[in-house]
Amino acid sequence: MTAPIEPYDRVRFVSDQYRSSGAPIDSIGYVLEVYPDGGLEVEVSEPASGVTLALLSVRPEDVEPADELLIRLTDSVRALAASPTVQLEILASMGPDSGADDLAIEFDRLFRPAIALLSSSPSDRNFMLRLADLDDWLAMLRDRSDQSQWTPDAIACSSDWAKIRELAGAVLRERDK
Repeated sequence: MTAPIEPYDRVRFVSDQYRSSGAPIDSIGYVLEVYPDGGLEVEVSEPASGVTLALLSVRPEDVEPADELLIRLTDSVRALAASPTVQLEILASMGPDSGADDLAIEFDRLFRPAIALLSSSPSDRNFMLRLADLDDWLAMLRDRSDQSQWTPDAIACSSDWAKIRELAGAVLRERDK
């Protein structure tokens, strides 16, 4: 369970209901106030200029601590870096209709929003580059007309999946530096 959201915490919008007010899903904001009823006052600003885009009263269930996104992204990368046996176990735990593409879809769902949370420090920049390498490889596989790379056999035996594991491992090593 995550810690309660406090003033000055960085949060990510997980609901799109604030889009028309300037805070679409995956927007990053800062909590300015926590109300007695649990509601939150959140400011969303333009990252480069600091200009306020939205100042909103939101329900706590419409946001999550922004660091949760990075944790889930790292978990997704760990799944992509895991051995074929572990990857197949992960897919089995996701249900009978899960396929190899579900591992890639989870990474893809988290990758772009997470990039916004990283700083311009050299370590974060290198981490972003490794993530982009992995994203590029997965995009190349998704764009192929041949869907055979999304099977359990491909996870176990293909050079494409070996490359995915190699690139995901590079992401994790960069993150641990």
